Amino acid sequence: MKNRIKIVSLALLSTLLFASCETDTSLESTSSTSSSSSSSSLTSSSTESSQTSSSSVNFDDFEFDFPAWPELDKDVYPQEITFYSMNDTHGNLLPDEANEYPGFVQTVYEIKHQADFFASSVLVSSGDMFQGTALSNISEGYAMVDAMNMAGFTGMAIGNHEFDWGIDALEKLAERANFPFLGVNILNQETSQRADFAGDYCIINRGKAKIGIIGSIGSDLESDISASVLKGYEFVNEYDMVSQIAKSLKSEENCDIVILLTHQSPDTGLSLLNIPEIDGIFGGHDHQTHNETASGKKFISAGCNSSYYGQIKFVYSKEDGKYICDTSLESTRYQEVYYDPTKYDENVMLVANKYNEVISVISETVIGKRRGELVRYNSDATSSLYGYAGTFLCEAMMYYATELNPVDNVVAAFHNTGGVRSSWVNTNLTPDENGLYNITIGDLYSMSPFDNMVQYVDVKGSDLIDAYKDHYNSLGFEEDPSSYNSLYLNGEKIVSSNIYRVVTIDFVITRKSDPLYSENGGTNLNGELAYIRDVVSAYVQHLGTVEAANYTRS
Repeated sequence: MKNRIKIVSLALLSTLLFASCETDTSLESTSSTSSSSSSSSLTSSSTESSQTSSSSVNFDDFEFDFPAWPELDKDVYPQEITFYSMNDTHGNLLPDEANEYPGFVQTVYEIKHQADFFASSVLVSSGDMFQGTALSNISEGYAMVDAMNMAGFTGMAIGNHEFDWGIDALEKLAERANFPFLGVNILNQETSQRADFAGDYCIINRGKAKIGIIGSIGSDLESDISASVLKGYEFVNEYDMVSQIAKSLKSEENCDIVILLTHQSPDTGLSLLNIPEIDGIFGGHDHQTHNETASGKKFISAGCNSSYYGQIKFVYSKEDGKYICDTSLESTRYQEVYYDPTKYDENVMLVANKYNEVISVISETVIGKRRGELVRYNSDATSSLYGYAGTFLCEAMMYYATELNPVDNVVAAFHNTGGVRSSWVNTNLTPDENGLYNITIGDLYSMSPFDNMVQYVDVKGSDLIDAYKDHYNSLGFEEDPSSYNSLYLNGEKIVSSNIYRVVTIDFVITRKSDPLYSENGGTNLNGELAYIRDVVSAYVQHLGTVEAANYTRS
């Protein structure tokens, strides 16, 4: 029987079953939608979870008094209507000290303390709000959606990461939200009708002004979602749909302003400003800031991780009898929010604290130590002692595939670059007397927030070479400077026609555009369901201390 290592099962903890139990009880790694093999090598001590509560916690029971938005005189057009948008917040509800993310609590504070913020203002989102931190992930988005309810959001475009926990979880979030989830071009393939969980538009009022808000997602983003989750749905080109709805909102509903929320960058979405009835667009997805112009109108994207917000301001012209966009940089822009934990919206913080009181018992659990920093990019490093997070994750998979739950002939591990979401840096953190920094469950969620399974797949050498070019990889590779397509692994040249067994995550294997794609999917190691965070947690506890300098790029 292979050696079993007791670990904190993150997939299990995310189900929020905080039932009391004895400290010697062992629970198998699982998730709310899957069960693991009876011979699981990834088992978990429930000591930590037993400390949280003597009874189970159900986030459906969390209730808050959400304030109503101030009413304006319905016979008067507000002089100004300013839209404020956030996108790609990825669960960053509270400030992140190490990465100096301000957190949703501060960004809302900054918005509501702007000179242009009035009762006539409108809060919206362009998607990817939930997936990315322990606080949001363990609550499956409830913490963030309740925070958005408290802040007064009026609509949100559905982003690709809203699908990460499955359609059922997405539907539950949409039901809990006091604002609509919008995706005009998300269709049920069987009926060719818009998905039940997605609205197409909503109408709100600010005084006498009538505002239409449409939502969409980039039609090319299907490949950014696990194929098993998106099965039965498709994203189609939205131009004609948006055009038809916008025209109806202006001509039939008599909307004074029509805004589009779309989860895509201006590279693919800027042309939507050519629709005459669209007055402005808030975008997202690429985690960049954008202030682009087309047809004299604005496309604004506000970065990511709560570090920015977007703003588009309209001023009522009595002479023209309509609202005109103020395109000055002070009024229509993206604005950076600088980390300052002394600033936060008190009402939103009440929501965050209620969830964090329960979840921090898990997220702050220490599972190991590290010496140095593990970074996504060189620019993230704040010290000279660092290694690469992607390499670290790949080495964790190699440990799992060759030692903890060994499978014959695994030669390398790969991880997509987009799946590594944060760096473990030392900023604002205090080391212990040995110069070591804690690694917590919360750290695992921030670096690897997605519920991806670790699997193996057999591929041609030519595909392995392409994967090396596209992805993070395990150690042992060496390039041939004289030939672009020559690659060595552990001293042996990769032969394009040979078959090699590699370990990676199911997202990579099921993505049709990926060099490691397999039509038949990947294979669980020895039949065991293993989630990437569980694998990394086991690796950290196996090492005790992670030496960051060991994870160079090869």
